Amino acid sequence: MNSKVGMLLQGRDRWVRQRTFVMAGVGAVVGFANIWTFPSLMAEYGGLAFLLAYALALLTLTLPLAVLEIGLGRYVRRNPVDVLQSVGGQSSGFSLWRWTGALMVVAALLTVVIYSLVAGMGLSYALKSAFSEFQGIESGAMPAVLGALQQNTTVMIIWLSVFIGLVFLISVKGVYHGLEKAMLYIVPLMFVMLALMLVYSARYGDLGGALSYLFSFESISLSWAGVLAAYKYAFFSLSIGAGVMMVLGAYMPNHGKVGRSVLIISFADLLVGAVAGLVVLSWLLKAELPPDQGFSLVFQSLPLALGQLPMGTVFGVLFFIFFTLAAWSSAVFLIEPGVAWLQERYSLSRVSAASITHVAVWGLGALLVMSMAGHRHWQLAGMPLFSMLQFVVSTILLPVAGCLLTVLCGYVLPYERLAQALRLSPEQRLFRWGYPLLRYFCVPVLIVIQISMVFDLLLHSCEFTAPKNGGLCSEEVVSSGKEVLEEVEPEEMDLVKSAPVNPEVNVENVEEENEVAPD
Repeated sequence: MNSKVGMLLQGRDRWVRQRTFVMAGVGAVVGFANIWTFPSLMAEYGGLAFLLAYALALLTLTLPLAVLEIGLGRYVRRNPVDVLQSVGGQSSGFSLWRWTGALMVVAALLTVVIYSLVAGMGLSYALKSAFSEFQGIESGAMPAVLGALQQNTTVMIIWLSVFIGLVFLISVKGVYHGLEKAMLYIVPLMFVMLALMLVYSARYGDLGGALSYLFSFESISLSWAGVLAAYKYAFFSLSIGAGVMMVLGAYMPNHGKVGRSVLIISFADLLVGAVAGLVVLSWLLKAELPPDQGFSLVFQSLPLALGQLPMGTVFGVLFFIFFTLAAWSSAVFLIEPGVAWLQERYSLSRVSAASITHVAVWGLGALLVMSMAGHRHWQLAGMPLFSMLQFVVSTILLPVAGCLLTVLCGYVLPYERLAQALRLSPEQRLFRWGYPLLRYFCVPVLIVIQISMVFDLLLHSCEFTAPKNGGLCSEEVVSSGKEVLEEVEPEEMDLVKSAPVNPEVNVENVEEENEVAPD
């Protein structure tokens, strides 16, 4: 390792306490999906039956991959590009090792762009809640509120800038003064806020109905589609393929227990998803609104429900702050692979590397904001730019990077070298069980996930193009594909832990509807 850049991760750029590492891991993985994806999956696929399938997916897929990424990061203590280049023994030039790391960095940065845009909208809704804009609002008015925000480019860019600025304040201070200290406050604060919302739900929501709805055991509802949905969600929930776990490993203390830490992080992620599901569903049931998921749940159904409940203004603000904190705690780690790469590749200062990275994220975010404001020509393959970006990240970059990583480590890297990188003996029981699991289970499962995601992308792109006679986008193929997606699709935008902004929800459409509808 180059001694000059190797010093970047020495001294205070490494956490000394295991508790800090676990806190950071929890902050990195808790995101939008815990609020708007996991509860809906439980409700759709048999409640506790899906929970058991998800636990199995964590143990057999996510935990081995997370241990692999953290172990490699701790071994090399660099950014994902250099970690994989070093492990693969590639000093320069083209190599799958190097480009797998590059895919991870790009995927992480694009995910931050999506997070920033959606979290900025969450901040806007927190302010709207504080001014009681949702109190007593009619359900038909909610699309107009969302559409007006999306069409107001200035306001959207302001909130985007505020969120990216908050991420920058943490990132620019480095690992010890920034990431470590922030996680020691943010993660406990998030759990306190979640506990307060749970208490509120028990008092004013339909918590009993939510418990029955989410935690009934209906094994008949858990089909193979549900199992696949569980594995998809498990893969995305811990940010596998985005290089976040490698960054955490690079800053991990030498005495840290990787397996135990990943188990705690996974359990915390599951707990947040289950409790958030109870909270959200109890509000919807009390307001007699149908359970929803994704973007419409957060920005239409929940504000409408809270507008009908006592103290809804206060807890509306609390919810959207919690929503933004979940994005913030993830974003500060998702942007770290890019910052670390710039530091180590060009020997830049922390301030310079963080500034360049955040400006690039802001620029792409602003471009997406403008593409949402009615500019129909800002499309790719017939899809709105924002939808295309998140589908590319979730269906191509993340699964491909994860699949390449497992193939390279399971089939290309020598057995003994992988054990050395993970600080395990080839004779240890953990390695003797884990290595075959990586080769013969994780790799095939990731290939199935990749095929499923590409199929989703192709069918989704057909929704934005006119039906053709024959070919992939024919009416027959699209209709049959939609039937499959209704059974399989787990809102995998949790990837990214996000869902596409509805391009049809805009001010013009709302005005047209109002002209037809009577007062």
